[in-house]
Amino acid sequence: MINFDFLKKKKKTIFFIILISILIEMISLVSFNFPLLNLIMFSSIALAFVVASVYKFEWGMYVILFEIFLNSMGYIFYYEGDGFKISLRIAIWLLFMAIFLAKIIVGKINIEKIFKEIRFNKAFVFLGFFIVVALLNGLTNNSFGDVFSDFNSFLFFLLLLPFYYIFSEKSREKSTIIWQNIVVIFTSVILYICFKSLLFLFLFSHDLRPIISDLYSWTRLNLLGEITRMEDGFYRMFFQNQIFLLLAFLFSLSCLFFKKNKNNFYGLILLNSIILSVIIISFSRSFWVGLIASIFLLIVGSFFKLKTKKTILNILKTLTISIISLILIFIVIRFPWPKIQTDFSMSDISERASIKTEESAVSSRWALLDVMKVEIKENIFLGGGFGYRLEYKSSDPRVLETSADGTYSTYAFEWAWLDILLKMGIFGFISYILLFFLILKDSLFAFLKSSNYYFIAIFLSTITISVVNFFTPYLNHPLGITYLIIIIMFLDYLIKYDKNNSYSSNAN
Repeated sequence: MINFDFLKKKKKTIFFIILISILIEMISLVSFNFPLLNLIMFSSIALAFVVASVYKFEWGMYVILFEIFLNSMGYIFYYEGDGFKISLRIAIWLLFMAIFLAKIIVGKINIEKIFKEIRFNKAFVFLGFFIVVALLNGLTNNSFGDVFSDFNSFLFFLLLLPFYYIFSEKSREKSTIIWQNIVVIFTSVILYICFKSLLFLFLFSHDLRPIISDLYSWTRLNLLGEITRMEDGFYRMFFQNQIFLLLAFLFSLSCLFFKKNKNNFYGLILLNSIILSVIIISFSRSFWVGLIASIFLLIVGSFFKLKTKKTILNILKTLTISIISLILIFIVIRFPWPKIQTDFSMSDISERASIKTEESAVSSRWALLDVMKVEIKENIFLGGGFGYRLEYKSSDPRVLETSADGTYSTYAFEWAWLDILLKMGIFGFISYILLFFLILKDSLFAFLKSSNYYFIAIFLSTITISVVNFFTPYLNHPLGITYLIIIIMFLDYLIKYDKNNSYSSNAN
């Protein structure tokens, strides 16, 4: 059984991966002004990826996960030519799946056997069927370019096959080693995301030009995230891959709540505080709502599993983490050198937490919601298919720059669960919900029968991503789909090998 305490022995490896992350992003920043360097890096990484994956297939999985954890939209490096642009993420996905397909063709892989090992495989067949229906529906009725851009993220569900192949027929010890490697990569990138987010907050809050001008352009045009100046001068630091901070925070906080004999109590408090500080400065309402819902459920679970005294101590731990995280933000922003150009107070958080209908983002979403309700009713059974466009009145300043009356047409919607319902119809929507129900059922029952805090962390992580997806699209994106794949595969590993867990379900 994997024990996260092993990370203490991996400090050098974690530090090395953090340095690699910094180097990659620095080269990406430089290549922003030197397109040839971008092409060289894209080609070099793709070639190295093929060599590594052919030599040891699991190395390809490590690289894919590293890239997804590190990079929000996949365009840290890319190939562009003849009006065509392919991201590094899509490139290495294609190469990885091509190598996997080659293994099937030469007879090294029994694909039927691998499929039977996938947890919830019948649910995935159900979901996959309606994804194909939505694809065919889209190709019949919508623009091909829109359909491809809308659909391609769902192809990342296919990673379940090669990932399960890597774990197939592995002993418990070898499976544990692979998971330890994944955890090391994940932890390293999480620490780097925190470092990068807080560094950017410092640079922008102290108005360090011309550095921040290049950072803003690079972040914006390479689709790495959003840096937004709020009304009082505070800068919002939102990177889409911060979604993985929620996963890390819930595992770490669950450890603080339920694990006995914690050897690194103060380290966990500090780690959680740093992660929470970055979640706060993301100023993502969907992150906040998802996290608050999970923390509430975690406290409820503590009342049922632990004594009242321990639950009160857990609440105090959570409050301590919250206070330290706010102090950390104040330190970064109010550091006296160089000259401070912005401020931060609790009123900023309360302002952001309050939903004002006159706010452009809020009013635009409500306007979109009214249109979506009508279209969903008209396409309730089979859906409108991928690439289905809606037109509505947006209050977004960027839209108003190009449209005088704010009329905006798009196939990408913020109401992500409704996006799935609109494009895949009611049965496709139910198939996705079914998958979540199975994860929640297995993880909750396993937690109730086991003292293993991993299960409650998986349960809460599933709740969180589902809540976030109400307001911010993740479950139709490689980030959210990979998040889901990790949860399912880790749950499968735990139920197979947890000695203290007597729970067993008919997973398939």
